[in-house]
Amino acid sequence: MSRTDQIVHQSAMLFYQKGFQATSMREIASRLDIKAASLYNHISGKEELLAKIIMRLAHEFVDHIQQTASENSYAVNQLEAIIQHHILINIHKYESLAILNNEWIYLADTDKQTFIQLRTAYEDHLRDIIHTGIKHQVIKNMNPDIIIFSMLSSL
Repeated sequence: MSRTDQIVHQSAMLFYQKGFQATSMREIASRLDIKAASLYNHISGKEELLAKIIMRLAHEFVDHIQQTASENSYAVNQLEAIIQHHILINIHKYESLAILNNEWIYLADTDKQTFIQLRTAYEDHLRDIIHTGIKHQVIKNMNPDIIIFSMLSSL
């Protein structure tokens, strides 16, 4: 693992435990047993760390749903794959997922806009899969937005 990846990982642990705003660069450095000034050789600041944590996971979600949506399988199978992916993220990257869900509001404006675009793209892909399932009568004909909200809030 690169030094930058170690910094991102320890930052994620602290942001998860204490929250983004309550975590200091000194605490991150202390976790890594280095001086706070040394962190700046690898990253520009706490905001960059937050963006790296959130954007990596947001891109992973979008990449997975794009790949899943491009497969010529039934909508229900695609939804199962998406649900399985969410469960794996919950198991293996729960810190990053909690940060994505709770701390994204602290992203810098350009990063926040990018995150919102990624989230919207994800929801659009999900909506398309649901529409296809409804069209083929394998998903109950309900408002796709309600299905998306129910599904994502459950996961």
